[in-house]
Amino acid sequence: MIPLMGAAPPPYPLLASGLIMIAIGLGVACLLVALALATRKSAMASTFALLMVLPATAGALLLPLFLDSSGVPVLQGIMLAPLLILPFMLPLRTVQDNWVATARALGADTRSTRLRLLWWPLLKKPFLTSLVLALACGALQ
Repeated sequence: MIPLMGAAPPPYPLLASGLIMIAIGLGVACLLVALALATRKSAMASTFALLMVLPATAGALLLPLFLDSSGVPVLQGIMLAPLLILPFMLPLRTVQDNWVATARALGADTRSTRLRLLWWPLLKKPFLTSLVLALACGALQ
């Protein structure tokens, strides 16, 4: 997107495709993190993300060179998911299996209270890191 900003046509379609890529990448990453939490397989998910981060990110950045279609931002967003999962998985590997019982004992009975008191403070920095990575990849596409 950056090299094409000086071109004659307005950059709005490029900006829209970058935003689509960012939204889909973060959405897929959040769904996979929720799936890893629900199945308690965060160690396996982080290992899979580590194995896939380099080829998937390179493929996402090089995809527009080989494929010219309207679905490229969607594919790029899906291919960026391993890169965006990594910041989430690092703190989740340290969470104990009995976190629900501990949270309830500390007064976080409802799901919204656990989200506000446990998950948001734990995942705030990784979410912002993933957002910055997604924005950087959106600008480089």
